[in-house]
Amino acid sequence: SLQMKQLGVGVAPNGTDGRIDADNDIVAFSSSDIALKENINPITNALDKVLSLGGYTFDWKKEREEEHGYTGSDIGVLAQEVEDVLPTAVRDNCYGNKSVRYEKIIPLLIESIKELSKEVESLKDSKT
Repeated sequence: SLQMKQLGVGVAPNGTDGRIDADNDIVAFSSSDIALKENINPITNALDKVLSLGGYTFDWKKEREEEHGYTGSDIGVLAQEVEDVLPTAVRDNCYGNKSVRYEKIIPLLIESIKELSKEVESLKDSKT
């Protein structure tokens, strides 16, 4: 059977199963070397995807704190909205709740900025 534990690095564990807390930055790297990848394609319709997402302020539900490990007010996205446009950035955690891998949203933002830049350049060109 799976035994859930917590880990605190420099701080006491918060008590939420499977959560890791640290008293300083957590630094991690993901393999991004082109030599490890194939079938490389740019994200299409990135701006439309970004426009379908929302950024929200919210309060964490106190009665569900055992599942999320947070208190008070926060800012973020809704996993269900992200899942609709970028399913690889969302996973179901051990409680059956959806979690977002925020770093996976960055490529979408990069491509949407490029699309916006093309639109701006096109508008500039049409005025000259």
